[in-house]
Amino acid sequence: MSPRARPSCPPSTRRRILRPSLVPILLLAIAVDAHAQGPRARRSLLEANAWAGTFTDMSGFSDGPVFYRFDGKLAFGGGIHVSTRAGIMIGVEGLYTKPAYRGFATDSLRPEPISSDDATVWSALASARFAGGGGLLAIYLGGAAGIMSWDVPDIGERQTDPALSLGIGVDLYVLRYVVLFGQYDQWWVYHEKDGDIQSNTANPNLLRFGLRYGVL
Repeated sequence: MSPRARPSCPPSTRRRILRPSLVPILLLAIAVDAHAQGPRARRSLLEANAWAGTFTDMSGFSDGPVFYRFDGKLAFGGGIHVSTRAGIMIGVEGLYTKPAYRGFATDSLRPEPISSDDATVWSALASARFAGGGGLLAIYLGGAAGIMSWDVPDIGERQTDPALSLGIGVDLYVLRYVVLFGQYDQWWVYHEKDGDIQSNTANPNLLRFGLRYGVL
């Protein structure tokens, strides 16, 4: 295997990778939102949120002679956003998680890991969210850009990479200023290798559920 090649995942591993299609989720959310009953929900000018979810990055990335793959792990995060005149919420958010990882030699065909441990991962992002519909149940689309930082004991120093994410979610307005939400995000984390970031992009995904509270 060439130094740039990634070890292949066995079929059982591929089935465990969370790769739901956004299209069925989007269509279902639109249908539910269109039939939602009740008064138009009031959106806050300033809101805070907190959530918990599952962070998975079986795609991994390579660093030097080792390819790292991260198992699914519980993640926590939150953020704060303000409403604009266009109806788009903009703000900042972040996550924190400690996934287990396995390291594989990139120049070997052996499927057995050569190392394993727990990593620390966190992110800091500027994000935006556009909510459609106006009922008690509404869909929204979101996007974010910023950094993701990896602390992998094998590497010996923290790796900080530029990151982008796109997501789709559903809001349920349970009280005047309280919203329950579920969201799926797909990430693109550009981990540089030999000056070529395009060939070493990690693709974590995040499924999260949380609460938003309207401060104003």
